Amino acid sequence: MDVIIWNSVSMAGNSAESRFFWIEQHILSDPQITSENPYNHIPFATPKKYDCSEKGFTQAYSENTPFLKDGLLFIHKEAPYIPLLNPYMYLWKDQFISLYVIEDTNSKDFSGFVNFLDNNNVESISCVLELNKQNELRTLEGTTITNISTEEKEAKGYFTGNLITVDIGKIVIDPMATDISQAFDFQNIQIVGLASRHRAIADTFSKIIFQFLAKNAPISADDILKAIRNAHTEADIES
Repeated sequence: MDVIIWNSVSMAGNSAESRFFWIEQHILSDPQITSENPYNHIPFATPKKYDCSEKGFTQAYSENTPFLKDGLLFIHKEAPYIPLLNPYMYLWKDQFISLYVIEDTNSKDFSGFVNFLDNNNVESISCVLELNKQNELRTLEGTTITNISTEEKEAKGYFTGNLITVDIGKIVIDPMATDISQAFDFQNIQIVGLASRHRAIADTFSKIIFQFLAKNAPISADDILKAIRNAHTEADIES
């Protein structure tokens, strides 16, 4: 749960930490909102939040919840609310806290992951994109991944608004890019065909990136714990 506007006042520019504190104080403390009553048939509730410490991560990772986990969401405490692509948020998951880490029907299990740095062994991924009037295949947020020619569009009977399944053979990531839209180079793209009729929307940009990294450079729970320890060690040294 997040708060963007309250009583016609925008809170999007406030830090995530202050927005979440405000929710706890003004919304979740109100029994009219958090309990079922004649005026509220669906009570509001938020997932538990944890400090980004070794203890906090371990608890978030291992504790049982009244709902089925599908990953952990990392949010920068000072992050403003940014619609669509938000570089201050990261949804992470592995096979122990999600049933759907990789949604590719041809994917390997985690024991079959390859070295992301070995370009000869990079595994492709499948994703679903939406076709717009400009013949662009775009993510849910509107980020263009590739284009299709008018001839191919007409030959295959595609229409604007169709959801198309696309295979991406490789994603080259530039960690030095200053703009997130320039940080990713999608290569070896193949258009497969119309997506399943059960699909209602295109995939998000972040989901596509996560799926590719999960198959080729998965971040493990031990990697996260190590990063937390290093960050705390550096903070102790600076203080």
